[in-house]
Amino acid sequence: MLTQRIPAAWIRGVLPLMLFLLLALFLNMAGRNLAAAEIDPEEDDYPPGLLGTYQSENTQIQRIDPDIAFNWGKQAPLPQIPAGPFSADWTSLILVRQPGDYQISAYLEGELTVEIDGKTVLKGKRETPGWIVGEKYKQNFGEFELKVTYKKISSEARVQLFWSSNLFGLEPIQANILYREEGNPEVAQIWRGRTHFDAHRCNRCHQRADQLTSPAAPDLTHVTTALNPAWLVRKIKNDDSVSAHAKMPFFGFNDQQAEAIAAYLFANAKSASLSKIPAAPKDKKTKKAPTHDEEQRAGEILMRSVGCLACHTIDGKGNQQPFSGGDLSSIGDKRETQWFYTWLSDPAKLNKAHRMPVIKLSTTERRQLAYALSELKQAKLPQGKKPQSDKTLIASGKKLITQARCAACHTIPGIETPAQQIVDLSKSTEDWKNSCLAETTDLEKGRPAYRTIDREAVIAYLKSSTGAPSPENEFDRGRYVLEQRNCIYCHERDKHEGITQIAGQMAKFDPALAGQSEGMIPPALTAVGDKLKQEALSEAVSGEQKKVRMPWLRVRMPRFQHTKDDKQALLDYLVAHDRVPDDGPRQPGFMVDSSDQDRAQLLIAGQTITGAKGFSCISCHVLGEYEPRNVALGTRGSDLLMLGDRMRKEYFLRWVHNPLRIVPGMEMPALKKSVPKVLGGNIDRQLDAIWLGLNDPQFKVPTNPSVVEQFFTIAAGEPARIVRDVFTNPKETGGGYVSRAFAVGFDNGHNLLIDLDQFSIVQWTLGDLARQRTEGKSWYWDMAGSPIISGYDRGFEYVLTPTGKKPAAAVYPLLQNGLAGTLRSYESQGNQVTLNYELNFKIGEKTTTVSVTDTFQTLSDQPGKTGLQRTIKAGNLPEGYTLHIGRPRFTNSIGSPQITVAGKPDTTWMHITDNNSHEYVQADSPSSGHANLTLNYLCKLNAEGLQVKTKPKPKPEIETVTSAPGFDGVRLPLDGGIMPTALAWREDGTLIFTSLKGDVYLAKDTDGDGVEDQLTLFEEGLSAPFGIIADGSDIIVSHKPEVIRLSDTNGDGRADQRTIVATGWGFNDNYHDWATGCIRDSQGNLYVGLGSDYAQMKRPDDQINWRGKILKITYNGNIEILGHAFRYPTGLAINSKDEIYISDQQGVQNTFNEINLLMPGKAYGVPSQSDLRNKENLEETRAAIQVPHPWTRSVNGLTCIPKQFTYDSLFDQGLGCEYNQRFLIRFTTQKVGDTVQGATYYFTRADVPPDEHNFAGPMSVAVSPKGDIYVGSIHDSGWLGGQNTGSITKLTPNGKLPNGIKELRATHDGFELEFFAPVDAKKAADKEAYTIAGYTRVWSGSYASPDSGRYKVEVEDVTVSDDKKTVRLKVNELKEKFVYEVNCQQIGTGDEKIFPVTGHYSMNRIPQ
Repeated sequence: MLTQRIPAAWIRGVLPLMLFLLLALFLNMAGRNLAAAEIDPEEDDYPPGLLGTYQSENTQIQRIDPDIAFNWGKQAPLPQIPAGPFSADWTSLILVRQPGDYQISAYLEGELTVEIDGKTVLKGKRETPGWIVGEKYKQNFGEFELKVTYKKISSEARVQLFWSSNLFGLEPIQANILYREEGNPEVAQIWRGRTHFDAHRCNRCHQRADQLTSPAAPDLTHVTTALNPAWLVRKIKNDDSVSAHAKMPFFGFNDQQAEAIAAYLFANAKSASLSKIPAAPKDKKTKKAPTHDEEQRAGEILMRSVGCLACHTIDGKGNQQPFSGGDLSSIGDKRETQWFYTWLSDPAKLNKAHRMPVIKLSTTERRQLAYALSELKQAKLPQGKKPQSDKTLIASGKKLITQARCAACHTIPGIETPAQQIVDLSKSTEDWKNSCLAETTDLEKGRPAYRTIDREAVIAYLKSSTGAPSPENEFDRGRYVLEQRNCIYCHERDKHEGITQIAGQMAKFDPALAGQSEGMIPPALTAVGDKLKQEALSEAVSGEQKKVRMPWLRVRMPRFQHTKDDKQALLDYLVAHDRVPDDGPRQPGFMVDSSDQDRAQLLIAGQTITGAKGFSCISCHVLGEYEPRNVALGTRGSDLLMLGDRMRKEYFLRWVHNPLRIVPGMEMPALKKSVPKVLGGNIDRQLDAIWLGLNDPQFKVPTNPSVVEQFFTIAAGEPARIVRDVFTNPKETGGGYVSRAFAVGFDNGHNLLIDLDQFSIVQWTLGDLARQRTEGKSWYWDMAGSPIISGYDRGFEYVLTPTGKKPAAAVYPLLQNGLAGTLRSYESQGNQVTLNYELNFKIGEKTTTVSVTDTFQTLSDQPGKTGLQRTIKAGNLPEGYTLHIGRPRFTNSIGSPQITVAGKPDTTWMHITDNNSHEYVQADSPSSGHANLTLNYLCKLNAEGLQVKTKPKPKPEIETVTSAPGFDGVRLPLDGGIMPTALAWREDGTLIFTSLKGDVYLAKDTDGDGVEDQLTLFEEGLSAPFGIIADGSDIIVSHKPEVIRLSDTNGDGRADQRTIVATGWGFNDNYHDWATGCIRDSQGNLYVGLGSDYAQMKRPDDQINWRGKILKITYNGNIEILGHAFRYPTGLAINSKDEIYISDQQGVQNTFNEINLLMPGKAYGVPSQSDLRNKENLEETRAAIQVPHPWTRSVNGLTCIPKQFTYDSLFDQGLGCEYNQRFLIRFTTQKVGDTVQGATYYFTRADVPPDEHNFAGPMSVAVSPKGDIYVGSIHDSGWLGGQNTGSITKLTPNGKLPNGIKELRATHDGFELEFFAPVDAKKAADKEAYTIAGYTRVWSGSYASPDSGRYKVEVEDVTVSDDKKTVRLKVNELKEKFVYEVNCQQIGTGDEKIFPVTGHYSMNRIPQ
């Protein structure tokens, strides 16, 4: 069975944010055996890079190059090539993801020819550095042979390869799209040998002229300070228990010899003073200092998250590369705690030749890490005795050290660096068995051996370098510095994925780091030389930044002490390789300079565009003192204020146009659509204004990033209005947020905000009811009126006390999953609102549910006063207990407010001990188990209600939409402020839909033209509703806190009775807390999906219930968990077989967008906080369909095509909404054994010209009873900036559905393509008419996962069915868990255009 293989280039990833704790004594830069069979990507399928062949006269050498970007200057390209003229040829495959008009360019000094698929696309030469530009040409998508030929024709040599198209601007041809059909292991072995030669410090003894030597091994001057002698003896003997994967040579010393060497070191080493470890400070609240165990545990978390494992291993976890640091598993056997604390503060104090960068740690963090390190004692060594001061023994040790040439690498007190030269290996060596590369030692000759070196690779390198005439060029030196410092094993860069895999492993291994992997991954270094200005780049590579730009990251950038030459080589390399030289052929041109315009106007424009009404940069990015709220860990952005101090404008513009083209998987959206009416709607001028604004000291950072979306007020005579969304709550009224809120406003200006978690009034205000606002991606409501009372804490309003006793032994409601009870229903009639709920009280071991009817209505017969009357009726009270109702103990007020018992204003209210929030009054008890109480809320103030237009009105224009082949599309004439999130129909054909802003609408066609043109508001104020179905005359809606039934009992067209169908899940103010779907099966059961809290590590336990689950709600209200571990299951759809499909979004463990077939009890890959905290062992069920990303950025609403659809060939196929790129996808499924898998296709066009109308941003889709498709689109300011708007598009089948791929299916040896209509048999039988590529993605820790294992599938045979509607492709190779992109050419009959021509198939299992 064929299974996926992870390219080894990725397995090697993990870079040096920190060479943290170079604690190994001698050569503590250890690495595992990097044998070719283990890590060589050349042994994998379709390895990355180009095969470069360098030649000069009769000398030829090959190397695997990641890309073509070199500046060799006057030097030879490789040491094996003599200086002077040379040529270089590169061959590879190049992956073109999008068809279009392309142009190849090069920055060149020399002569260059570029061929793609056998066609010359660039040819030219330059004797001085400059651009050559090819002609524009039509480029199809797919994989093509790339051949590049270069010749040096002048004194210097340079070549950088670029491309551009009508889809993207000028950019380097990056490493992530270059690979080869077959590996070249012999070539790779040579250059791996060069790395091992350097990493094992071979050149400290075998020195060649003009060859740089490796950095020295640790200085042993202070080696014995706080050192366990037993560890030292074992280290000298090269004992694996203390020297796992060490690169230090071993000499075969026996016990006596090792003890002699140890004796010499103890006799001659100097003692270093160690820093005192300060005591842990006491916590300000608890007044207690943390225990040693608590500090040690905190140190473990730091050790696993700040970057130590980028360079070190601990118990098999971490990174080992040729230049990695030592294994720390037994480091506690070696050193004392105080030594670790000192080392972390100042490693040079203990080892002047150290290579460990200094990590920025607080005193507390250093202490915690020192405690954690001192407990790493895998070897369990006893504390050894200090060696005897025996002169004979010491002299013997000195002799052995000298004989072994230890001082060639180490500084050792009393021993000089060896003067005798050893063969430099520049000449051919025949007998490798008598060299240092032998597997055994020869102590008499002073010849060591190595345990972890790749012997064959080093031999291959030395053979290739025999008589090498040239020194290593400075360009390659800079690249080697990047590797030697482990930069590419911490940071992502090109094909190196950095520390990503380790971050993912730690997030799974350590519960404290669950869901936090993105915080353990530093920023990518891809294109950093193009990104940063020279001074900023210089600071960055040394870790000397003056400001921490991303303080939320756990991983830390350390300070490196580069040599002057190394640093310069590194800087020169990054600039030469990454930077796009000036004056290139940018297509399209986006460099605009508006600095000569009105600067004040530009600053205003820049602020507008940066803010919530523009591109909403403030949704994710910090700007000076401003920091956005509720931003997911993987999408947080760095501080943009004065960005130009470090970043180049050219890069900024390249980045914002399309971040994904620089760093694949980047979450930031491309800024391609301009903000209307600002700077003439010119996107290039707008981006220039942002740049100018962000870099002007006078730029005013948006201090109020929110935008008011709605404003609710109630005029005299109007009915009460209700809002159920998340509310803010100021400190004066208890602070925090009210998530499960119930805000109600009355026509006399009095308003209440009720917390339905605790069932208590939080605010009582006078004036307007509330305003809805957006802040970044979050939506909130605020009470808009003035607080009548304030200066109190939030608490419970209901308590039970034993009958006949003072309320000292109060029983408060029992909180279960953060809920004191359950809202069952509520209704509104005019200015009277009634809530029906249940409260839970635990008395002893028994829990009693008390039913409450709570009615509020206006009071109008109180002279000089206005207010509300509240009537509470409770039932099922436990025997022997009395109900008390509370009022806030406020300290501030306006209008002389009073909360009194109706008819008994002088009733005494009682204080309960230890309760500072409320005082209480006893309710009347008319009968056993029942209680009643009526309260008046009065003040001496009046509020004048104003009539305010709050709801959108239909627009008269009807626009056509032309992006759906086979359909006539029209955009319904609805107000643009509506944001449709779910659609359905009543039995009478009335369209019903929800809006993200909280509304439920009815839409009807009043003039018979087939287009809905009249809206009726049925309900308002819900919390981000994302699901809707009709149930007779009722409407059932899912919104954040619950699934709710809306009923119109008086026939006025508005909901007045609301019944809770299902509730009880964890819920807070996080904008991801959606409840989506609300679909119904043939038995009447409902299904909803809940957004996950996977990344909210600090989320309280009482707010995590059922997050990330799919719930089944039976008709009688029972709730059953059907599916687990979804990320954000936005779309739910059900077909005629009651099979349920669920969309989920790309990010973290979801490496693709997904369409999942729901199977009861299964988990789908992204554990929620409840899964993690309960340590649920949830085996992942693979998605039925993995939808390619970024072909789709997000797949949202789904629907399955019903029988009444005009095109019956599409029955039970699915449709999905692609939001960002504004098209619909179609999907089909295939059952293979017990596995379901399938394919996705375009359903509508994505390449819609600017002069045609398309969807705004599909979010919901449904098929009407008449067989029309309705698409609800939104424009979300939190994601794309601008205004929050939306539209509904109706697609009516016109009988002109084009021929195209109807279904793509897998066979045991290939694929089967079924078309809607017959194709041209001759065209279809041509193997060249099809291109197939396979690839997979494997999550390792970062937010996004790049493609891996990509390979070109060869079509070996084609069979066309007799009816010419099915084509069977036999291919050379299939792999399970791969996604296949299958493309056919225009094989239709005559001149017909096939659509779609591409299918993406998820091969979970190969059919038998």
